[in-house]
Amino acid sequence: MSKPKLERTYLNDMDWNYDGPDTLVNWNAIESAASTSTRNVLEMNNENLVFQQNDLFPSAFPIMADIRRQGKLCDVILKVDGQHFSAHKIVLASTIPYFHAMFMNDMIESRNKEIEIKCIDATALEALINFAYSGKVTLDKNNVQSIMIGASYLQLNKVRDACANYLLQRIHPQNALGFRHFAESLGCSTLADSAEKYIESYFHEVSQHEEYLNLSLNEVKDMLSKNDLRVESEEQVFEACMRWVKHDIERRKEHLPELLSLVRLPLLTPLYITDRVRNEEQIRYSIQCRDLVDEALTFHLIPERRALIQSFRTEPRVSDIKGYIYVVGGLNRHGDSLSTVEYYDPKLDKWTMAPPMTMMRSRLGVAVLKSKLYAFGGYNGKDRLSSVEVYDAIRKEWSMVTPMICKRSALGATALGDIIYVCGGYDGVTSLNSVERYHPSTNSWCSLAPMNKSRSAGAVIACQGYIYALGGHDGLSIFDSVERYNPATNTWTEAPPMLTRRCRLGVAMLGGKLFACGGYDGSSFLQTVEMYDPNTNKWQYVAPMNAQRSRVALTANMGKLWAVGGYDGISNLVTVEVYDPKADKWTYAADMIAHEGGVGLGVAEDNEEGILMFAMRLKLASDRNKEWRCCGCLHVRTATIMFGIWHLVLHILALTVLVLVMRNHHINIKRQEFQQNDFLPTPLSKVKDDDNPYYLPTTQDGRPIYSSDIDMGALMTGFTLSITLVMVYGTIKGKATHLLPFFCLQLFDFAITTLTATGYFCYLRSAHRLIAEHWNLPLRHELLQLSPHVLTFLVLLSFLMSIIWKAYWICVVWRCYKYLTLRQQSARSTVHYIIPETGEGTSGRRGRHPSDPDYLFDQEAAFGGFPGAVKQTPPPSYRDVVGDMPPPYPAELVGVGPSVAAATMAAAAAASSTATVERETPQAARTDMAPAASVESIDGVSSSTTSRVEANVEVIPGPSSEPINEQAATPAPSPLAEAAAAKVDATEAPSTVPTPEAQK
Repeated sequence: MSKPKLERTYLNDMDWNYDGPDTLVNWNAIESAASTSTRNVLEMNNENLVFQQNDLFPSAFPIMADIRRQGKLCDVILKVDGQHFSAHKIVLASTIPYFHAMFMNDMIESRNKEIEIKCIDATALEALINFAYSGKVTLDKNNVQSIMIGASYLQLNKVRDACANYLLQRIHPQNALGFRHFAESLGCSTLADSAEKYIESYFHEVSQHEEYLNLSLNEVKDMLSKNDLRVESEEQVFEACMRWVKHDIERRKEHLPELLSLVRLPLLTPLYITDRVRNEEQIRYSIQCRDLVDEALTFHLIPERRALIQSFRTEPRVSDIKGYIYVVGGLNRHGDSLSTVEYYDPKLDKWTMAPPMTMMRSRLGVAVLKSKLYAFGGYNGKDRLSSVEVYDAIRKEWSMVTPMICKRSALGATALGDIIYVCGGYDGVTSLNSVERYHPSTNSWCSLAPMNKSRSAGAVIACQGYIYALGGHDGLSIFDSVERYNPATNTWTEAPPMLTRRCRLGVAMLGGKLFACGGYDGSSFLQTVEMYDPNTNKWQYVAPMNAQRSRVALTANMGKLWAVGGYDGISNLVTVEVYDPKADKWTYAADMIAHEGGVGLGVAEDNEEGILMFAMRLKLASDRNKEWRCCGCLHVRTATIMFGIWHLVLHILALTVLVLVMRNHHINIKRQEFQQNDFLPTPLSKVKDDDNPYYLPTTQDGRPIYSSDIDMGALMTGFTLSITLVMVYGTIKGKATHLLPFFCLQLFDFAITTLTATGYFCYLRSAHRLIAEHWNLPLRHELLQLSPHVLTFLVLLSFLMSIIWKAYWICVVWRCYKYLTLRQQSARSTVHYIIPETGEGTSGRRGRHPSDPDYLFDQEAAFGGFPGAVKQTPPPSYRDVVGDMPPPYPAELVGVGPSVAAATMAAAAAASSTATVERETPQAARTDMAPAASVESIDGVSSSTTSRVEANVEVIPGPSSEPINEQAATPAPSPLAEAAAAKVDATEAPSTVPTPEAQK
């Protein structure tokens, strides 16, 4: 008889009719059940019905968590650091792989009520137990490292990955080295690799912080020898080397020759070597250091001998940019100029539109500097342009900057250091040989020495501290010549010419070599590519492109060359070709979607960790940010300091007057207080009138100065002076709370001043009389000549302006308080890793400083008693088995999957565990005992190494499969080996803890 066919139906607020002849269904019950679930499932046939409630499991765990909070039905207590956590074994075994292996293999711990856990912080264990019930864990800078250790310990891989992602989002030059050490201590290779890449990308910034200065000699040597350091020049590497040596010069100066040999001195400019390197005192007194300096000078002064001193020191560091390829402006299929911008993601092989420029540009120049893409000049379809705009890849917006001195299209632009150079081009009348230099820091242009030839449609590129101008034409002939500009001497010199005449070519630098591709030679459109090696000073051909390309744009990205667009003699091109220097081959990539030719090209870095870090500090990193400016040009911090200094000057003048009054005895100073009046001075009290009973005489009317006046004045002046000093100190040191007393004082003063001045409004009709009574008032005679209405208007206007000016400066102080608060919050959001004090190899590293609130605390508890750098924390139940042997674990376990490995380890560990069960089995009775584990566990052994803990974060490459320590690959036989062998031989393995019957 055939099996009845099931029909699956979903209950989701719908009406149902079923007319099966052999089925009787209670539809009211079904509809009632369906109302409790958003999408319940029915499987039915002629004989039965299967109901599935999808929200049963999500609703069950919160109930179990509530039962645990009530302390009911708990059958296990986990003890760590003197704290106890109750839980349910069934929940722990079903959600945490470590406990699954412990409880499901008849281990000692499976029978114990209390289990001691070691090497995990109590707070982390509590968070992970709560995670087992709720599936949620809260990470912050105080617990992320201890939770990551615990998650690796308990094999909660997704929690471990979330911790790694949290750390990556908060990586900073100040903590990158600590993150790398922490990841290595856990064997988390992907987090360590990401931190390593960050250090290579921001080496200059990292080398300026304390973590770098506390590195050991071998670590500094390893860092300086890296070929992938992304530095603007070798000067930054030299300065980092000297900075580390001078941090402890007495102990480290003997290592200077060894470190200086790793700095590529020949890549420094001759002036820098002469003025900076040779003048270092430690270098002058070291023969080995002087030899290295002489080698660098010989490299520059005698080019003929460069071939004899070729070494890694003469090779530029390969700091390949990795980011988005931006295509700017250019032409469409009809030859019209565009303002369109699109970018290409090499990882996704996809083009995406970006915000357009403010005006149309073709045949423009493009340069990239510090994640900003600059578009220079070009042609808008009518005129040649001198305007310049810049695109911020982080903010994703365009803005205008100072225009060039000359109009230019078909120009060349490149960045060297912190400066952008623009060369040649066409101004609508003739080809140009003029050169301009742009300083982004000052937003200004200046002219430089002109090129030897006028070059339009040429190419410009920076290489090894020089600016190279290649090819182009002057309106009459096309060039193959190359000239080189030296920024130190402001001169142009001839360089070896290219092998082919080219204009409208593309040029890029890759691996310290120049590549020139495509272009037009006057008779044909080119697809050839040639390479220039600055060390050999020669050109040579490499593999040609697949298509002829004139007006091609070329750039380097991810270790490859990218040729974009162009013109093949028939039509504009949308295709993109990629050159692999290792394979010496060109391949096609995804076509552009909005451009066809004559484009500008640049690569804006796509370092996600760096961009995130920069974005979080964007408002705070630069004092040039308009949001924090006041008075037109001053930063709020500077303005607040100036405001405080002005108040200090006023206080000093006030104290000076008080001192002069006290030292001049001829002034009539009386000791008694006011006696004839029992009221305080008011605006009315200053109106001298015979009918005014409230009038108080002033010093101008002959009233003597009372001692109480001087005492109160000195007291108030000293009090406000101290508040002002605290404000100035806090502003300079960046302590926001120090500004609050001064701010409150200014608010109080503002309120009192405003109310007092408002009280005078009732005497506006008597303004002339008030002015006449104040004989020392400035411009008194001129004011008395004005009409009452005009005088009233001037008084009100002066009052309003004074109040507004006072309120404005109070707002400046408040904005400075907000600025400093954001700075402090940004600093507190930076997660720091404390490098623990270890053995001899890391004796220079510092431990946790208890007085530093920004650093993570409880690191000693998080690391437990681990000696030195720990690769992976072994679960405590098999500490007695593995002893002090470092990971990886014995060869019997290499290749065991996570759950199986935990089961095998826990099973073997239980043989020697004495946690809470008193065993009295004779030695002979325990000889042949094997752990009780299923045969399927051994059959399921895989080939992966389980002693690794690797964070599989989306933004980083996948984990490596290399062993951590190959020395422990073949250890001596251990109880683990006996346990594994027993599993294979026995169909029923006896329990690790023998029963009373077995003991008998």
